[in-house]
Amino acid sequence: MGYDTDELELSSDFQPLEGEANFGPPLTKEVVGGVHIAPHAVTVEDSDFILTDWHEGLPRHDSPGERSIRFPHGLMEFGETFEECAERLVDDQLGMAVDSTQVVHVYSRVDSQDHWHLEPLILTQVSGDRDPPEDASVVSSPTGPTLPDGAKWIGKPPFSETYENHLAEFLE
Repeated sequence: MGYDTDELELSSDFQPLEGEANFGPPLTKEVVGGVHIAPHAVTVEDSDFILTDWHEGLPRHDSPGERSIRFPHGLMEFGETFEECAERLVDDQLGMAVDSTQVVHVYSRVDSQDHWHLEPLILTQVSGDRDPPEDASVVSSPTGPTLPDGAKWIGKPPFSETYENHLAEFLE
């Protein structure tokens, strides 16, 4: 059920809460670098996490030649939903089919370069053949609060905390 926001008469006297992201100047700090919307598809097959091992680093994220193991991650494309983005990232980075998705949390922070990061955490059930890019392979790890050695989980609370607060109830 929708409604016409003009009927709400919010346009002239709406007062956002301090720090609320909305139209006009509600943020208490100018975000010069724009908004960075980068979902993380926490991929699970049966009782294993499925991650991508980037032998030379994830392009545009890691220094060239720096190996990293990550869940599918990247920027949203205009017009995508979080779930559609997760499906695209899983296809691009693991080459697997997505059976289901569920947004379980959204991290929001402003970094030291004034980039506003919105990072949805999307629990993504996957299946099928694995077909990662040429410079990568697929790594399986039992689900739980610990990721495999070499895994990167950057700019958020430690993965063990993320697991306990946002993932455990869905995976245990």
